[in-house]
Amino acid sequence: MRNTGLVENKVWRPSFKLSQGFTPIELLIVIAIISILVATALPSFLDRIEREKLRSASELLRAELKWAKTEAVRTNQKIVADFTNGINGSWSFTFSPVVPVKVIAGSNYSDFSAISLKSSFVGSSTFFEPVRGKARAGSVVFSSTNFSLDVRVSVLGRVRICSTTGFTGIEPC
Repeated sequence: MRNTGLVENKVWRPSFKLSQGFTPIELLIVIAIISILVATALPSFLDRIEREKLRSASELLRAELKWAKTEAVRTNQKIVADFTNGINGSWSFTFSPVVPVKVIAGSNYSDFSAISLKSSFVGSSTFFEPVRGKARAGSVVFSSTNFSLDVRVSVLGRVRICSTTGFTGIEPC
């Protein structure tokens, strides 16, 4: 047999053993990095939740007011929307003379906690007339700790959402 200088049938293997798992130092570093990321993201996340609660409450009211306008024209009777002011989800709005009377209460929706409602309508109510859906103009303001959204009704019965606080994605009032 000739010696070519090559080792036959031998596989190179490292002389050290691979360790299993993490060392305590590596684990502490990973926990510290995750803690820093959570601490920086949490305020933004809480801000986002607050904005979405306001947006949901406003869109619910807008949809119900549009329904009331349509119902007034369809049934040929005046539909009245009464607003009860409150804080922390204790507000409500009622539509009549609908059978059965339609009541939307903020306290029934856990998503609306920490949101208050304030009506600028005369007598805290508006109405939609059966002819062309004209309405009593005014607005309802939904407020949270940092933001507010207005749901406005024009004399012609147009319902829209706007913001006086620079709410992202909502047109300014």
